[in-house]
Amino acid sequence: MILLDDDAPGRQMQANLKSGLYVESPEKVLSVSLFVEYAHAEIEDLMPFDIMAEEIDRLEREPDVRFADVVTTGKPFVGQVEEWARAQGVTLKDGWKVILSIKVKQRVLTKGIAVMPSEVVDRWIAMFDAFLPVDNN
Repeated sequence: MILLDDDAPGRQMQANLKSGLYVESPEKVLSVSLFVEYAHAEIEDLMPFDIMAEEIDRLEREPDVRFADVVTTGKPFVGQVEEWARAQGVTLKDGWKVILSIKVKQRVLTKGIAVMPSEVVDRWIAMFDAFLPVDNN
């Protein structure tokens, strides 16, 4: 099993894998878009937007408009961050997504599963269920 972003490189990788290494098991090539209701989703879209937006605002304190005030669900998170950064004159550091993921992980581990919206937990359950082996009896 493999889980790929639904952006252009992820879609290309899906096509390559389904016609190559996974040609006999294309159902094992999964896209993040299967677990959210919009196209072009990336792995970040599996996380709670509100927590990630708050962490973006902690990382970038200078802009007049806080990211948490403009982020919307139903659209890819990374694209929204990049659009907001351009509009606010923010230069995102190389590796900003890695830094964000570490901050979000720390916060979730500190606060526990209770801070996770139920729709995010349901999404994760569906994703992990997709990785379970199929019983062909």
